[in-house]
Amino acid sequence: MNVDRQVLRKPPNRGGVEVHNKNEISFPGSPALGGAKLPKILIDTSVWIEYFRNRSATLSNKVDEILSKKEVYVPKIVIAELIQGAKSEREVSIIRDFIEAFSIIDQTEDTWFKSGELSFDLKKKGKIVNLTDCYIAVIAQEHSCQIFTLDEHFKDIQKSLNIVLINH
Repeated sequence: MNVDRQVLRKPPNRGGVEVHNKNEISFPGSPALGGAKLPKILIDTSVWIEYFRNRSATLSNKVDEILSKKEVYVPKIVIAELIQGAKSEREVSIIRDFIEAFSIIDQTEDTWFKSGELSFDLKKKGKIVNLTDCYIAVIAQEHSCQIFTLDEHFKDIQKSLNIVLINH
């Protein structure tokens, strides 16, 4: 992951994310949509990595649109995966600042149990999906989030768990 080119600023007491360009991201208030509640989106690690690498204009534009029009949620496991993939202390620091702009979601008492059951169910159907992705799907469902991911096996998960995937 290469996030060194990112410049992140978070003004005090404000939420949301505004992407000015690939070199500057600030965190003003979330856009109001006529009083309507913003759709909840969980952006998976696979999307964040490609977004930071800036390899696809289409993907970058889609993420920018989500950041400007949706409420973005990040589970702690995604934060851990991003930090694990960092290449420097500076990248870790940038990731820490970056995630402060989003709603961090955490597990319920049953999240891991449900994740294990989902993994077991998929295995019985001949689909091997890692437990982390089962966990992400379950936590998204628990928090009523749509999932934006590049990982194709979420389509297998969707056949066993009522989740909404965003097309990329």
